[in-house]
Amino acid sequence: MYVKGVQITSFMLTIISVFILVSGSGNSQKWLAQDFTLTDTDGNTFTLSDHRGKVVLIDFFATSSPPCWMLHEEFKSLREDFGEEELVIISISLGTDTNEVLREYKSMTGANWTFARDTEDLAISYTVSHLPTIVVIDTNGYIHTVFDDFVDSTELASDIQDARTGYEPPQANWALLLGVLVILAVVVTVIYLVFTKGERGS
Repeated sequence: MYVKGVQITSFMLTIISVFILVSGSGNSQKWLAQDFTLTDTDGNTFTLSDHRGKVVLIDFFATSSPPCWMLHEEFKSLREDFGEEELVIISISLGTDTNEVLREYKSMTGANWTFARDTEDLAISYTVSHLPTIVVIDTNGYIHTVFDDFVDSTELASDIQDARTGYEPPQANWALLLGVLVILAVVVTVIYLVFTKGERGS
């Protein structure tokens, strides 16, 4: 009887655990963007997490890549649609570009956002395998979307708009947990009563 009681208890615990896991998996998991600090082409140091509360668009590029040139034209439209208080654009060069080359590129293209060289191996951290790669980070610092090819300003604008609602990681459901504990207590009590009754009957 004791062994049977243990088996029933174990079974109930398994069912309850599965229930908790399933009930907590309603939201798709998103990952917090790795923080970093870089120095821009003007010698100013900046940190990604300083921009919490804004959508951040990270653009991994090279000045030698024609698709990147086209993408930067799209960024100009984004800058017209979203002000600096809403959207931060950071273009990070993965090529052999020096700061002087990047400054000349900014001047030539009329780009009015932050440019920097990848001095922290961010291409590895963000698993960049193709240029351009665009990482959209929401207002809470979570990675919202990754584009590994050219994307136009219309699609980017829609994605940025969505990212303004920052991802909230699931919180513990204390009411559910309390209910589960009550059920477990009832089950254990019933098993105990059945077990003790059987012992007396024998």
